Amino acid sequence: FSLPEGFSFVEPTCFHKNSGSYATAEVLFNNRYVICKSFQYALGTSTQHMVDIIGVTNPNRAGYFEPFVIETYSGLTPKVIEQITVPGPYEVLPGSISIIRNSAGILRTQNTTHQLDIIFENSIPTGDQIWIKIPAGFRYRAANCTLLRPLTAAPDSSVSCGLATNQTGYIIQGFQEIPAKSSVSVELEVENPPKSTDYIIQVFSFS
Repeated sequence: FSLPEGFSFVEPTCFHKNSGSYATAEVLFNNRYVICKSFQYALGTSTQHMVDIIGVTNPNRAGYFEPFVIETYSGLTPKVIEQITVPGPYEVLPGSISIIRNSAGILRTQNTTHQLDIIFENSIPTGDQIWIKIPAGFRYRAANCTLLRPLTAAPDSSVSCGLATNQTGYIIQGFQEIPAKSSVSVELEVENPPKSTDYIIQVFSFS
């Protein structure tokens, strides 16, 4: 079994669902290829076989990815008997992000602080960035935001939270991998918009 670039295997297991038995799994080539071998039952040509590959890790980014490839071999020889390309592309969707807001003031044009507790469903890899996009109408009162709980800095880096060059939000960067289900707490100093309505704060992680 060959995975597209971005996917990987972590201690994979091959499970033959037809017989309810396991086969030996061997990982090759940068953890993107796995060979399932030594099946306990013969895989006949006239039977549909279902094999689960347990231990596949999805890419650390959302997007479209190339098809999977399945090859069958005879015994231990490198001769390919059959090759099947499973149609793609495959879309990997971003994980959900939960945001809890605590505002010191919500009046129009009020100078205030908004505290955001951001919880990521997936881990955020080292070298990635977190972008907090503020709706139009808010005015920034500080060039930097405040991290209420320090993040561990990546090697040869320092953690920072500052305005994006287009001034549409704040970017947190320079941190070491943030584990899944972890919370990032940040405080923003802004002037509230002059119009009373509902506003949506967006949070993205990207590399």
